[in-house]
Amino acid sequence: MVVVGGDQREALEQALLGAEEASGKATRKWQKTIPARRIAYLRRVAVISHAFLLAYRAFSSQGEYIAQTGQAIVAAIRAVEAPSESTVIVTIDGLNPEARNQLRREISRLTPHSKKLRGGRDESSALLRLADALAGFIRHVRRTETYTEGLFDLLSPVLIEV
Repeated sequence: MVVVGGDQREALEQALLGAEEASGKATRKWQKTIPARRIAYLRRVAVISHAFLLAYRAFSSQGEYIAQTGQAIVAAIRAVEAPSESTVIVTIDGLNPEARNQLRREISRLTPHSKKLRGGRDESSALLRLADALAGFIRHVRRTETYTEGLFDLLSPVLIEV
């Protein structure tokens, strides 16, 4: 998940587009990006990291996707101490309308924040592509893939496990 203040969203999108272009990652999915470009991209993300937090939760089972995802989103909202009167916009890759409605209900059950929940394809947004990259990166860190050495420490000021 990427947690960003609403007033910084546009600037962050532009900075991420620049990081994608400069690193050679472009709009490729993380799994289709070669390690050298992954490293270059994450190094650029670390430079612009003052504008956001990267929240993650690793799930041990694949069941209960909606409940687990809802709990992780609420934990991320609480971790950044968003005021209860604030509106939180959550964008999730590839949600169909039924799953979006289920997830909206799950989040509403767990937090008082006003929510906007959007589904999307990760090709359509630099923020979604960053979330895709983060998920792939954390998966690779857990598998101890060599390209991740040092990058986790570089990103640790903005990484929070929820």
